[in-house]
Amino acid sequence: VVVLTTTDDSQEIKRCYELGCNVDTTKPVNYESFANAIRQLGLFFSVIQVPPASI
Repeated sequence: VVVLTTTDDSQEIKRCYELGCNVDTTKPVNYESFANAIRQLGLFFSVIQVPPASI
């Protein structure tokens, strides 16, 4: 579970993890910065090992 949020409030972020979030990132408001953040998120997922889904 990935949460893109506009807040950097530590209590809000903690709550996201308590609810099952695996990755939290603050999304930029500026479009170019947002697009770059999404590209970096894609790179992150291309290099990590994600366990297979249970059937």
